[in-house]
Amino acid sequence: MNYPFPENIKIAIGYQLSKCPQVTTLGVCPNLNDYPRDKIELIRNSSKIYFPTSLYAEVFMTMGKEIFPSIGSYRFVGDKIKQTVLFKLTGLPVPFTKFYYGPIQQKKILSHFSFPFVAKAARNSSRGYGVWLINNSHQLDAYLENKIGRA
Repeated sequence: MNYPFPENIKIAIGYQLSKCPQVTTLGVCPNLNDYPRDKIELIRNSSKIYFPTSLYAEVFMTMGKEIFPSIGSYRFVGDKIKQTVLFKLTGLPVPFTKFYYGPIQQKKILSHFSFPFVAKAARNSSRGYGVWLINNSHQLDAYLENKIGRA
């Protein structure tokens, strides 16, 4: 496939801009070698890359390439602790949230929450994965025995 001259082309890795005719979306390949040589050259010659995904964001920044969204955005992906702190400090509405580390702190859960409440894994939880509705003490015990520390 022939692409326009690299200085005139806008490159995206993620699919967020795939319907935008001004942007060439390369798609996400987990291995750089999965990209054809011409696409690697587009990446190499592009000064800015849109939606590089968390896989490539740090790489492109290290190479001196501008990315969108910012590297800071990617540093918060999948980390509910960092996201909650950021949202709270910037004044965004956040549901009452507490983080518990280890068995001693976990004993305090019911002093802060009443049933039912939502428990989430601190990292890599989204779209229902790593998320539990806790309706009673039996579910809380099962959650603590089986889920904490495995996320």
